[in-house]
Amino acid sequence: MPRTECRYGKHCWRLDDDHWQNCEKLLPVVYVYKVYLFHGTRCSSADSILAHGLNPSTEGRLGPGIYLTTRKAARWVAEHRGNGEMWCVFEVEVDLGHEKVLDGEQDDKRGTWRHEGFHSCRTTHPTWDNVTPKPFPEWCVCNAANCKIVGMVQSGHIVRPGFVHNFNKQIAVASN
Repeated sequence: MPRTECRYGKHCWRLDDDHWQNCEKLLPVVYVYKVYLFHGTRCSSADSILAHGLNPSTEGRLGPGIYLTTRKAARWVAEHRGNGEMWCVFEVEVDLGHEKVLDGEQDDKRGTWRHEGFHSCRTTHPTWDNVTPKPFPEWCVCNAANCKIVGMVQSGHIVRPGFVHNFNKQIAVASN
């Protein structure tokens, strides 16, 4: 049976949700590679994100930047932010560039990894009380231009950029 390449990188052939833990040793040191990660939020933020892209947060466990994670963890975060009702998970094609990987549940709230020449940083987020049942991987990306939204799930309904969809009002999204 032929193997199917994993969407999270050309060097990974695993298809399970937690593949990132197991394929880390297989990845060569590369400075440009694209992966598919996810960003969860409440639907009231969706119009702005679709119109203007993801805006970097000003703070976080890895300093300022765009925070992404796995599909499952993004859904947990989105449901929390949307109070369990109106939530959105964006699928994002990301060029991680030169990535720094922190051990365990380390953080770098000042974002010093940026000054070390890295374009992104990855760590394990500890269990978030009343939000996530277990620790989850998180990435922080410096530059919004390295993130392209390629899909979206809205409260369980798949929506893709380029289609007309309904949040609080109907909007049309121009595809790139």
